[in-house]
Amino acid sequence: MQKHKVLLGTLALLGVTAVLAQEPKPMTAVAFFKVKPAMSAQWVDTLKKVYVPELDKLMTDGSVLAYGVGGDVLHRAGAANFAAWYVVPNYAAMEKVEGAFDAAQASHKEELEQFLAATDM
Repeated sequence: MQKHKVLLGTLALLGVTAVLAQEPKPMTAVAFFKVKPAMSAQWVDTLKKVYVPELDKLMTDGSVLAYGVGGDVLHRAGAANFAAWYVVPNYAAMEKVEGAFDAAQASHKEELEQFLAATDM
């Protein structure tokens, strides 16, 4: 009986150790945009002005692990031609990023209008 208790205690300890040893995996958020080809440069400039400063701040505190923007070299009519993405360590960080984006949009209304004007919704 004593051997069974020791065996069960050891197995329980190994199980807890295995669970604690697992590190959470980062999450990536991606947004696709159809940007009017003639307005691509303006769209990217607005993105840099409104969102990049917030992402840089969040990278400093560890809420954002990486971010970027990619654009198509060859444009296909009717398809998304830009993708913006960021990587966060957990859901709490994702909520923090979304809150920062909301605040940035509220304080850059004119730039946001230009951003939306360049995007084909």
